[in-house]
Amino acid sequence: MIEAGRGLGVDIARAALAQGHAVIATARNAEPVTKPLGEDDDLLAVDLDVTDPAAAQAAIGTGLTDGPPTP
Repeated sequence: MIEAGRGLGVDIARAALAQGHAVIATARNAEPVTKPLGEDDDLLAVDLDVTDPAAAQAAIGTGLTDGPPTP
């Protein structure tokens, strides 16, 4: 989920979590992502600057190795 720390991204991530889905939520600065979504075992917040290919690769790697468990 890109830009899950605000706006429509928060709404979509919240709905997915409420339905029991695991969510990897990204934002340029992922730290504030958990403020609107709360702490959840099925949520992984990851830094992602979509203009930086290396950051995209790092976010994918983090999601694959540290991602939330699949329901």
